[in-house]
Amino acid sequence: MEEPTLGSLDWTCHEAGKLSPRQILRMAEEGKFPQPVRVTEGNERQRGRIAFVRSEVRNWVAERIAERDNARSDRATGGSSAKNDIAAAPPELFPVPQKVDSKGRQKVDRDRSCREPGRRQAATYNSR
Repeated sequence: MEEPTLGSLDWTCHEAGKLSPRQILRMAEEGKFPQPVRVTEGNERQRGRIAFVRSEVRNWVAERIAERDNARSDRATGGSSAKNDIAAAPPELFPVPQKVDSKGRQKVDRDRSCREPGRRQAATYNSR
């Protein structure tokens, strides 16, 4: 078994994908990153030096890569049946009723589409 070694906060930031020191410490406080080890006590103005166990940081990086690869394989295989189920899909927030003119082309109410968040103003028509 490899003896655990410590890496500085700068090393940890680099190893974890160029994250900032502040982001690393925030994630460690939230329990989303390995906990630091206090190296020195410090004084009333400074809290002292901290470091991270190198093997824990490398394992954290490997877990992120594994999560990404699992998500890719789930998408490639179509995921679970609940994801593909139409009933499981959330309803549309602002359903727009379909209007058709006398020639069978779809009409779009431009004024209404502009007022709804996330809707574009451009009208679309079905061509024959």
